Amino acid sequence: MNEKINFKENEFGYIEYKSKNPYEFYQIFNELDEAETQDSFGWLIFPEQGKKPYPVVVCAHGSDNWAGHHHEHILNFLNNGIAVFKAHSFDSRGVSATVEDQLSVTTAMMMVDVVEPLKFLSRHPDIDANKIAITGWSLGGMVAFYAAWEPIMEKLAPNGERFCAHLPFYPPTFLNPDEHRWSKAPILNLIGSKNQGLSMVVGKAISWSALLMPLPFILSITVWFADGSSTWLTSALVFGLLIFGFIFAINSSLHSYLILAFGDTDRITRDVGFYYMANAAGRLIGTLLSGLSYQFGGLACCLAVAGLMTFLSWFTAKKLKHT
Repeated sequence: MNEKINFKENEFGYIEYKSKNPYEFYQIFNELDEAETQDSFGWLIFPEQGKKPYPVVVCAHGSDNWAGHHHEHILNFLNNGIAVFKAHSFDSRGVSATVEDQLSVTTAMMMVDVVEPLKFLSRHPDIDANKIAITGWSLGGMVAFYAAWEPIMEKLAPNGERFCAHLPFYPPTFLNPDEHRWSKAPILNLIGSKNQGLSMVVGKAISWSALLMPLPFILSITVWFADGSSTWLTSALVFGLLIFGFIFAINSSLHSYLILAFGDTDRITRDVGFYYMANAAGRLIGTLLSGLSYQFGGLACCLAVAGLMTFLSWFTAKKLKHT
């Protein structure tokens, strides 16, 4: 796909290349040739001090795009004489982040984005083709980890190009393939000082749902006993709803993680799609119920119904302990 990309000595900087847009691993295995071609780009950075040919690390960012702590690690690589290739998977597709929409740029797309540089950088006269490693953070860490899975690399790099090392930072490694054939290159998963796994996240989802539940009921009671509209009531409602919105956002992020963790390995994009469909259906039902409850009993009734829905969310989350 990028066979025409060739380099001269001391050539570095901005590089444009072709990638693909498979939505999931299934498409990589079965429909890669039919997947949409994507114009991608990245930056090749050489260290100020080092010995040629340089080792190089292909870097993949997380769901919130490139961040400051990524560049701190990149600077460490450069200071140790290691070149860096920054793949811009999101910017290439006009996406700033995927925190709220994991379907806009998927793991499968980013897999192609990092394997193509592996192939064309191996032809660079200033790079050691046997010392091209990969690292990534969060979503990018997942990419760095599964780039060690031989079946998918055989599809993406059929001529045998392989990363010499894998350094994923806090990667979500919940996809458990049936065929366990992995690279013999070193793999180091850095997950922090303590990792309690999925059960910890489930516990947090239940706890944050419990925190969310009483707020609408408290606001409903406040409105019910208030003597008409007043400045203090308006202030109380605004303050209470701001707290509700903050806790709701944390619940949303936990649920986004859990749908990935509990999803079917072979069709993860399908499961995430159903999650967003359910999310949209919930918003529609919420909009209808808010209008009907307001017509029936005013703002107090509307808030009470919201409390009932948060109770159902908490009650459902508790069932995850038995999954």
